[in-house]
Amino acid sequence: MKVKVVLNEQHTLLDNQKELISNKFGDQWEIFSVPAAGWNRKEIGEVAKKLANDTVVFASPIPLLLGTLAHEQGSGHSEGLQVLLLHNDKREKKELPTGKVISVVAKTGWELIPIQ
Repeated sequence: MKVKVVLNEQHTLLDNQKELISNKFGDQWEIFSVPAAGWNRKEIGEVAKKLANDTVVFASPIPLLLGTLAHEQGSGHSEGLQVLLLHNDKREKKELPTGKVISVVAKTGWELIPIQ
């Protein structure tokens, strides 16, 4: 089974995310790097074809790719395709040097959610 973790090249996985993925898939996963500038619509179609028989975990959001693969999975056209998302409901408050308080996604509390 091939497990591809879709991740923008400017992002990194948190330790909690790596642990979650490894607990589910062992060492059978790899990063599928997304260029910082992203892909155009045609390129996303080509990427979707490459991933059509893999297990795909979205760590970085690429809405058109996610929609395309979820549709392929739901239609049954791509045997072996499984689409999952890394999700976290938890937020932490962080104070910036200016005194402004913002909310950021927590480093722990991540879940792998299968798209069905």
